Amino acid sequence: MRRTHQLLYISSALATGLLSACADLTEPGELEPEANEAVQAAATSALAAADLTVGVAPSSQKVRPTMTPPLAATASLKAARNEFEAFQLILKAGATTVSNVSVQVGSLTGPGGASIPAANVALYAERYYKVFAEPSNDEPANAEDSWSVSKLGEWPDALVPDVDTYFREKRNAFPLTVPANANRAVWVELLVPQNQVPGTYTGSVTVLVNGVAHAVVPVSLRVGAFTLPSTPSLRSAFSMKWDEPAAAHGITADEPAAPLRALYVRSALEHRLTICLLYTSPSPRDGLLSRMPSSA
Repeated sequence: MRRTHQLLYISSALATGLLSACADLTEPGELEPEANEAVQAAATSALAAADLTVGVAPSSQKVRPTMTPPLAATASLKAARNEFEAFQLILKAGATTVSNVSVQVGSLTGPGGASIPAANVALYAERYYKVFAEPSNDEPANAEDSWSVSKLGEWPDALVPDVDTYFREKRNAFPLTVPANANRAVWVELLVPQNQVPGTYTGSVTVLVNGVAHAVVPVSLRVGAFTLPSTPSLRSAFSMKWDEPAAAHGITADEPAAPLRALYVRSALEHRLTICLLYTSPSPRDGLLSRMPSSA
């Protein structure tokens, strides 16, 4: 789908509002030196909090912390009924680190008062892994080859939910800290109900700094008049060893790992991906029986 790539820079009036509020609380005349210093410090803090660029990137793009990709001002999506669709919200700090950043999203409204509830919109904070050595590549690098770009450094990978999709429990995705001159990404995923009325739905995503609205990004979703089957027709095969989810979550051999693996398989199934290795415990030839969870 086409997206207009333009930078969305949202400037905040927090500092102006703060100074106006302080002026209303004082009598005409000059402030005492101590009070003036406090106001200036608060204004500087507010300006620093406002030094945050907000924009939209497509779900297919890996946005690394030091990248400056073209960003769209709005999220414009298309989806069928019974389909997941996602976009990324990119938060880039200026010269000062911005702390206590959170994101909120509401329902989307469409034709004839129809709506897609906020419960169908999931927020995830993207986490990063670090590459310490360049991968080997037998092919010669050239200007058009992605391998010619250094792979060293941080890459987005894990998605930490704001609210757990399966247990509806709050997780530790937010608040975020956006380091100076770097960015952080938020994955926004929408699920269109199977019986949704087709048409265009609109809503917004709000970025807050210290609990105060800093930027509002419009969201537009066009729902097609057709429904995707839950069983995919496109074949796929993704490998996931029996103990990889447990290892990633720091679960030891004495803890039940099978339920965690089942959640990963369920998530893949819901997103129409096939895990090709379905066994939930090691085989004798793996030589890993000593690592098998006690509940498996």
